[in-house]
Amino acid sequence: MTVTLRIPVAAFLLGGALFAQAQELDSKSSGPLVGVPHALGVDGATCGLSRAQTWIKESGIRATLPVAPPAGGGPIPDFRIASIVGASVAAQIDVDAISIGLDIIEATSTGVLIPPPPPRIALISFSVTRGTLGAFGPVRSEALAFEGAAGDLFSFWTQAATVYSDHVDLAQDSPEIRIWCSALGDMDAHDLYIPLYQGPAWLLPFLTSEQQAFYFSVSNATLAACPTSWWAGTVPSGATVLWTTWTGGFWTPIRPFVTYDQIGLSAGDDLDALAIAPMFNPQPSRWMLFSTRSALPDPVMIYGTSPPLGPFVFRVRTPTGDVPLSNRLGLRGGGADDVDAISALDPEILAPPSYPNYGPGTPVASSMPWFFPTTGAITTAVSRSAIGFTFDLHGCTPCGCGPSDVGILLLNLGGTTTVLATFGFPLPLMRNTFQLTLPFVQPSPLPGFDVDAYWVRTNPTLTCIDAADPVRIHF
Repeated sequence: MTVTLRIPVAAFLLGGALFAQAQELDSKSSGPLVGVPHALGVDGATCGLSRAQTWIKESGIRATLPVAPPAGGGPIPDFRIASIVGASVAAQIDVDAISIGLDIIEATSTGVLIPPPPPRIALISFSVTRGTLGAFGPVRSEALAFEGAAGDLFSFWTQAATVYSDHVDLAQDSPEIRIWCSALGDMDAHDLYIPLYQGPAWLLPFLTSEQQAFYFSVSNATLAACPTSWWAGTVPSGATVLWTTWTGGFWTPIRPFVTYDQIGLSAGDDLDALAIAPMFNPQPSRWMLFSTRSALPDPVMIYGTSPPLGPFVFRVRTPTGDVPLSNRLGLRGGGADDVDAISALDPEILAPPSYPNYGPGTPVASSMPWFFPTTGAITTAVSRSAIGFTFDLHGCTPCGCGPSDVGILLLNLGGTTTVLATFGFPLPLMRNTFQLTLPFVQPSPLPGFDVDAYWVRTNPTLTCIDAADPVRIHF
């Protein structure tokens, strides 16, 4: 059921009256990446999608079946695999890992992730290989679910605080991404940044201010279909990272970026996951995250490409010491579990060139007087596009979900103005997500402002009230 709401307060700040479209959706997902578009590759004939293509999962929970990237040209790279490697080769190879080199990876010289101070967060998105069972948390829960975990997208975020905190979410369930179609879907490549090129025009100069590139690996099973020129005299390997750059009209010849032996692998290994930091990344090295089912000691590794550092087990710094990130993700070590795709993002990164916060919101401490309990039973995810906000309100209060429950959404604009929207739920939420869209009039309003979103859920008698942790979008 869809209901239309009018938000009458502070409409002048948003360039006109706001209207909200709210819809209850069948979803288990939560966290900062609910409904966010992203690029992915699949293994096998998942939902009839070719493994020889990068696909775009469009924005929203009930998205359409993933679509191929549109043809590029000029400053917009053509991310179709047939454009990158040639149509005849694309039809025969299995692209096993992808990155376009914009992943935000901040680490020490020994590969330890340093949580940024609030309100910034370090955000890692990932998928897992079929057969991964997990040790705890969402990965374990999804591995035991009917549709399994191999087609799901998970997210991990952390930030530096007086008390260390991190969180793992089932960010997007495989039926929401539409790679579960009465069969076990499998996502084996993933990148958060490719869809940004189809975003608003004002974002393109930031994306194209550095060299445009595409990094990938090819499975060992399909190496025979690769031209020998790709390897530049090195031994062909599914664990070698290949790359090409965009000239404005075509991709340059493919060549090795990092060879298998540089990251401690053998020629017979496969590289399963890949995330590469941008060339301007102000770090001890230009970092690369990767994963492989090999003799390496951990499911998530990090390697410095320039200058060379590592490879190291990718760890996260906590008050009690450095801990492997895979432990916090809920994965088993010793080769039992494997990461199949990975991408890294900091929604508030300020490193040059400055990226406007486009996409997911950032969990923040409350900036308003707050009188309601927060148990963690309900969550808010906020994504922003060129035309408005989308709020995904997920979960039930500890008392459960009643058919007459009321949700209250508060938007704090720039720390001064509050917009209040109240709405009843026509159906019990149970494990479902309530999606609320607030479009705004163009051009994009409130430059330089922070918009904090608060969500409270209660029963009609106000005897059971719960609040989600607030989430911030920065203009």
